[in-house]
Amino acid sequence: MAPQRSSRSSERGAVLVHTAIVILCLIAFTTFVVDYGTLWASRRQAQNAADAGALAGAVTLAFEDPTLGVGGGAYSAAQQIVSRHRVWDAVPGYRILVGDANDNADDPCPMWEQDGVTCVRVDVHRDGTNNSTQLPMFFGTLMNKTQQRLRATATAHVTGANSVRCILPFIMADRWADVYDTSVVTNPFTNDGQSGTAGWTPNDIYEPGPGRDYYNPPYRSPTTGWTVAADYGRQIVLHDPIGTYSAGWSGMVDLPNDSGQNDWRENVWNCAVNTYSVGIAAENDNCSGYSSASTTPEQAAAGCLGIKTGWAGEPADQGITGSGPVADGVIGQDSGAIWSWTANNGRGAVVDASGNLNMDSPRIRPVPIMDIDHYMTHVAGCSGTTCVVKISNIVGFFVEGMCNTMLAQNRLDPGIGCVGDKNRWSGQVVGRIVTMPGTYATGNGAPITPSTFVKLVRLIR
Repeated sequence: MAPQRSSRSSERGAVLVHTAIVILCLIAFTTFVVDYGTLWASRRQAQNAADAGALAGAVTLAFEDPTLGVGGGAYSAAQQIVSRHRVWDAVPGYRILVGDANDNADDPCPMWEQDGVTCVRVDVHRDGTNNSTQLPMFFGTLMNKTQQRLRATATAHVTGANSVRCILPFIMADRWADVYDTSVVTNPFTNDGQSGTAGWTPNDIYEPGPGRDYYNPPYRSPTTGWTVAADYGRQIVLHDPIGTYSAGWSGMVDLPNDSGQNDWRENVWNCAVNTYSVGIAAENDNCSGYSSASTTPEQAAAGCLGIKTGWAGEPADQGITGSGPVADGVIGQDSGAIWSWTANNGRGAVVDASGNLNMDSPRIRPVPIMDIDHYMTHVAGCSGTTCVVKISNIVGFFVEGMCNTMLAQNRLDPGIGCVGDKNRWSGQVVGRIVTMPGTYATGNGAPITPSTFVKLVRLIR
């Protein structure tokens, strides 16, 4: 009989085939794990760089330098942050746009943004464009793939806020167009006698009427109130009502649970107890229906504040300087902070003792601004000690000191002076208008962009 062959002889070489298939699968899997893992790790690094750069630029745009385009501080801040990041151990390429919502080709804002909103967009590249290199591949070279591309983008915008906490419990009448003057005093108020907003000085009294003074609130354009472009860094003296409805007149805000001068002084310097949200009133809100007995948290948040008539000069001085029963006043919380007109490329800024920017100083506090027409129509002559006023704006206020000290140290700007009786100068507070962070409350008022001093910075995509 012929010998029989084993049936297993037909399987000779099958293990080799299986091994080859497994090796190919392992290579493919390794390529996926290593090379695709490189891509995803780099993607997170690139996105972090884009996010950080966009936020750094937007913060600078909001609180330091509003210059748009390549030459501004916002572009430089974004560039510095992106350049410090590494994407797979290499400096990425980048493209930075700083601009407003203007529908131009280089508009960094999304199409849904309103006119006047400013944005910073940062595109981070490891794709061979914008002076970048592509990401390497390791096992992908076995399949003739040597490089892979990556790009990330982030946009942050700067828009108006309408709510803040820890206000200085002073409320100042907004600026009006001073067309009519009963008396003109040009020493030291050099602009007194000029017409319009240029003629608004601490010597003026609001005298409305046909052909006289008038006020346009910051909800409308053109407004007579403060604007960031024209009034950033403006020095203001907050004082007691020397004249009827006088420029710079500041009332005492009656915050919730404020039962007297001791509580008011505490609210001046101590943010630990002064935690209430204060908003900007809606344009059509006349703040009616609120009790004048005391301010509630709800009405403060809605921008309808109770104020006390009169002024407490000594508690104001104590809360600001830290004298008397106050252990540490507003100035003592950052005693080295000063205003410098040479800082921030000549725009001016708060700096520390070494000259470094210090725009997050605790001496920068929000001050609510009062609609003077609403006061004249609804509040003037109100009975009792508390009247409900309408907040039309909020500004950041860098506290410099008390007027008598500032005058003695020759630190008042030209055209600025203490007001009224010299015995009252020690209770008059001097500071500068600046921008500062805030939050947004739905239903509150929204001043037009040029008048918005409290800013909201958000990463939007």
